[in-house]
Amino acid sequence: MIRSSRTPVLNIFLRISDSEPITLSCKRSVLRRKCFSSRVAVEKTFAASVPGPIVRDESHNITAQVDDLLRRTREIGTWGNGRSNDIFGSGNNLVAFSGGIDSSLVAQLVKMVNDGHRDEDGRQRHAAVAVLGVGPALGAAQHKLAKEVAEHIGIELVEIATAESTSEGYIANEGMACYHCKTHLYQALNAVGRHAETMGRPDPDGEGGRPATVLYNGTNLDDTRDATRVGLLAASDFRVASPLDRTAKEGVRAAARHLGLPNWAHASSPCLRSRLAFGVQATSEHLERVERSEEFVRTVLKLGVERSMRVRMLAGGRAAVELDEVAFEDGAAVDVLERAELSKKLNQFGFSGEVIVRKFKTGAVAAVAKQKENEKVAA
Repeated sequence: MIRSSRTPVLNIFLRISDSEPITLSCKRSVLRRKCFSSRVAVEKTFAASVPGPIVRDESHNITAQVDDLLRRTREIGTWGNGRSNDIFGSGNNLVAFSGGIDSSLVAQLVKMVNDGHRDEDGRQRHAAVAVLGVGPALGAAQHKLAKEVAEHIGIELVEIATAESTSEGYIANEGMACYHCKTHLYQALNAVGRHAETMGRPDPDGEGGRPATVLYNGTNLDDTRDATRVGLLAASDFRVASPLDRTAKEGVRAAARHLGLPNWAHASSPCLRSRLAFGVQATSEHLERVERSEEFVRTVLKLGVERSMRVRMLAGGRAAVELDEVAFEDGAAVDVLERAELSKKLNQFGFSGEVIVRKFKTGAVAAVAKQKENEKVAA
C-alpha cells in the first residue's frame, strides 16, 4: 500500500442549522486562507497532534452571506441601478449552467433576484434563464443532473448545441481548449439573449452603458486564482458577470446547502475534456472513452456523488485513475480495481497498456509536466 507523507491537519466541522456537520480537512499552512473564508459558524477541533480546546466562532452568519450574494447579484444584473422592468422581456439574465454547484447557486440567486417582477399589465416576468451547452464534453450523468437541478430551482432551462468540437484550437488541446469552448458557449448565450430581446422591449444600447442582456457564470474566488482556467479570458471578452467571484468554494457550498440545492454536497465535476492530458486531442471518441471508464470505476467502487474520482487519458492512449485521498491511502479500492481487472476493462473501452492508479489532484493533466509521485500500477 502506498502512503504519502502527511501534513498535520485541522478538522473543521461546519454546522448549519441543526443538520449534520460537514467535515473538511485542511493543511495548517492554508487553513486561515482557505477554511475561514466561508461565512458560516464553525467549530474547530484539532487533530491529536495539535492539542487545544474547542473554539467557537459565531461572527459569520450564513444568512448574511446569502444576503450579500443576493445583493451582489442584483447589482450586476439587469435589474440593478434602478432599471425599470418595462424594457425587459423573458430571459435577459442568462446563466451559463452546467448543473455543478457553482452555476447552480448562481442560477438560484439570479432567479431569486428576478422573481416577483411584473410588467405594466401585471403579468409575471421571468427574466432568469439557465442555458446548458450540450456537446461531446457533457456526460450523460451531468446532463441528467443539470435538468434535475434546474427543475428543483424552478428556473427555465434552455439547452443549446455548442460548436467547440469544430474548433481546431479546442481539438488540439494544447492549453487553450477551455478558452475556445467558453468562447463558443458565450457566443451561443449571446444568441439566446438577442432572441429574448426581440421578444421584449429592450434598450438596444443598455442604460448607463450596460447591455440589455447580462450573462452570468459560476466562477468563484478560488477559480480566479487558478492560472489553468483560461476560460476566464473568454468570460472577460464577453463581459460575463460572476456573482461568486468574491466567495471561496467552501462558502459556495455552505450557501448552496442553506438554500436547499440538491447538489450542494456533490464533488466538483468539470467537463470530460478536462480529463485529457495536454496534447491529447479532444475528440468525441476520446471523451466517450473517458466517460465509460469513469462510469465503470464509480460502479465497481460504489462511489457516491460526494466522492472525487477521475479517469485521465494520458499520452499514448494510457489511462490514469485518480481516487480521493481516503480511497487511495486505504488501499482497499486499488485491490477492488485489481480484482475487477481494471486494465483489461479500460483497454476494452479503447485505452492501452496498464492503468496507473494515483491520488486525485485537481488539474493534474492541465500542464505538460508529468506526475510521477504517488502512482501505482493496477493489473
